[in-house]
Amino acid sequence: MQTQTKDLNTIKLQCLDEIMHLTDFELISKIMDIIKTTKQASALDPYEISPSGDIFWSDANNVAKLNHALAETRNPENKIVATLKSQEDIDEFINAL
Repeated sequence: MQTQTKDLNTIKLQCLDEIMHLTDFELISKIMDIIKTTKQASALDPYEISPSGDIFWSDANNVAKLNHALAETRNPENKIVATLKSQEDIDEFINAL
């Protein structure tokens, strides 16, 4: 996903550079091309990820953010769940707050 984001940013920068030298009609045409290119570069098939085909999954940025968040949860330093089995565990948990 990281490569796809870099490619999208490169496309945007190249298009913006070209826009700086256009007439009004050319500008409108170029903007339409940018919109099409951007959508194609960041579009995914949502049915490949979700059986419901929810359009959230068609945006590569959403998928990348979710993958990053999931990777963070796998890091033991980011543990967000505590299993309390005894009174001592409960006391330590409360005192740590």
